Amino acid sequence: MYNPLRAGAPAASALARDGAGQVASVHRRAINLLFDDGSLIGLLPANHPIHPWAASGVSWDADLFEAGASFETSKGVLAAGRLRLDLTDIEVVDLRLTRRPAMLSAAAVETIAAIDASSDADDPLVPLGRDELQSCLTGSDIVNLIDLVGRGLGHTPSGDDALLGILAGLDFCLDSWPPAARLRDQVSAALQDQALLSRTTRLSGQLFETAAAGQYPEPLRDLLEAICGMAPQNSPIDRSVRDPVSRTAVIEAAARLRSLGRTSGPATLRGLAAVMTAACGERRGTART
Repeated sequence: MYNPLRAGAPAASALARDGAGQVASVHRRAINLLFDDGSLIGLLPANHPIHPWAASGVSWDADLFEAGASFETSKGVLAAGRLRLDLTDIEVVDLRLTRRPAMLSAAAVETIAAIDASSDADDPLVPLGRDELQSCLTGSDIVNLIDLVGRGLGHTPSGDDALLGILAGLDFCLDSWPPAARLRDQVSAALQDQALLSRTTRLSGQLFETAAAGQYPEPLRDLLEAICGMAPQNSPIDRSVRDPVSRTAVIEAAARLRSLGRTSGPATLRGLAAVMTAACGERRGTART
């Protein structure tokens, strides 16, 4: 269970300083604030997982918010109409990876691939499935990957979510797959193109920015941490003791990611699965030669 008043670093920074803007949208489980500097910050209910641009645990009455209404933040208080929200004492959550495996666990890769295969991640507006994403990565066809920007359904389009999973997967594989650093640099650099970003939503652009800096939505970060608990096949750790527990942790973390939104979670998982499958496949191929 998550503690109240938690936020990613960019969200906490925006809410802590004096500022103003408009309420961009009001939903049952989220209120999005658009600051005058262009930052879009999400306010989420208690015990809700966060992303770098969101804060959770903030209590509000959605009926008191109206899209287009003005708000301001000053001295730790958000003022919007008759509403006053105390935003002091927010816990800033570090959403970066804390560890990366020196070698990918084949069992972990197979588990993630199986979970992805069982999920309904297909979006008719996204032209690439997991196999095509994997081919782009092993063939270094970055152009086709970048063409995913803005494609698909959702507040963050499915193609963007897949790219987010790819960026996180490449970050995770930096120590275990030599091409990961080059591929991640190429994708991150391409996603700084403002003309390209104009094809998608403001939030997607912000999430690309923080992913390039190594910060990810909490369920994605948690899944990668869980995968580190699965020992690689040549590990001296007794797999018969370790695997049942660690595999369950991975399955549960993947389920939490997959449940994120109608399309965001499954598409993010698909991007991650593509990277891990590509990395594991190339490692096996190298070992055979």
